Amino acid sequence: MLREKQSRLLLMVVVTFSLCGGTALGQGPTLHQATLFSRNGHKERDYAKSAYSFYAMARSDQWPKLIKGRAHLMYGSVSLNNDSDWFSVSGGGPELTRIKDLGEKQWADFTSTPFVPVTPHSTEGIPGPKRGQSYEDVSEGRITKVVAGHMYVIHVKGPQEDFYVMLRVDELVPSDRCTISWRVVPPPDEAWSK
Repeated sequence: MLREKQSRLLLMVVVTFSLCGGTALGQGPTLHQATLFSRNGHKERDYAKSAYSFYAMARSDQWPKLIKGRAHLMYGSVSLNNDSDWFSVSGGGPELTRIKDLGEKQWADFTSTPFVPVTPHSTEGIPGPKRGQSYEDVSEGRITKVVAGHMYVIHVKGPQEDFYVMLRVDELVPSDRCTISWRVVPPPDEAWSK
């Protein structure tokens, strides 16, 4: 119970600090940056440097014990045809988190948060795509391709959390590592900084 309260307090602090700043998303001091290393590309047994917690503002190898095991974003856990440039956000269960690729964009291109619906998954795990299907579609928004210069919106939704994050892939070394800039943003129905 104490850990739950501490996690919520940490999230409130992150959200409060992240919502202060300029008029367009990404302007001001609240833009964070992280480098994630492909789990498959580096042959990691656990998530080591491939998973990120927006609570802790750190990769999994840097998490405090309070946050351990609560990754919001993973890079390189999926590999198709030796390509591990995939983000994943949820494997199923009560976690409804979704990620959406917004295409090649800059931070200044956004002044509001795109809506990402969260509905229960039709499957517990993520099936592989069949001929003619995309991995994004069969994953129901839990997996998306990592592309340099693209922006993404994540609706983090779990039993005790509900918030939005936007990120941009600033650099990508294929199936090795990616550097992202990110920011917690208001939900779609709320105005950004005035």
